Amino acid sequence: MKNIIRTLIISTLFTTTLFAQDIDIHESVRLPKGAAARLGNGHIYAMQYTEDGTRLAIATSIGVWLNDATNFKKDNKLHLMNVVFSPDSKLIAVVDNSASIRLWDVKTAELMRTIDAKSFGVVAVAFSPNGKVLAVGKQYGEVQLIDVETGNLLQQFTGHLKMVTRLAFTPDGSKLVSQCNGGILYVWTAK
Repeated sequence: MKNIIRTLIISTLFTTTLFAQDIDIHESVRLPKGAAARLGNGHIYAMQYTEDGTRLAIATSIGVWLNDATNFKKDNKLHLMNVVFSPDSKLIAVVDNSASIRLWDVKTAELMRTIDAKSFGVVAVAFSPNGKVLAVGKQYGEVQLIDVETGNLLQQFTGHLKMVTRLAFTPDGSKLVSQCNGGILYVWTAK
């Protein structure tokens, strides 16, 4: 037993984490056949293309990176963790583990406004199809609809017993689907 523990301690001390940005493409690892690029800084949590396909946002353990989708060069880095683009691809909503959601201008990477989500634990966000409402999924099962322009709470739904991890509006924006960690989906009427 002592040998196993000693081996685990030694292997932990000498194990390194390799990130995509640490690889020298020319000297060590070639791209797999058919791959156009190698992306990512830190551990990758989420990614999403803009609606027009010109930008790719990558949420990592060390920030959110905006990449030009034609040549995959990094445009800007935002220092937050979760991302969702507005339907017109002009804004990107980013969240971390605070109670704020920050809306950034995609072209300039300037902070446009901060929305106070009224409590700790924002996990998931989604824009309505018209881009005027932001759905917010919370750590303790709440779902909120927030006016993007004013930051005012429009509606709040409760029912999930676990963290809300995914949100999606119907194409007409009249309904919102939420999913929690337990795999339960609820369909809410968005007024």
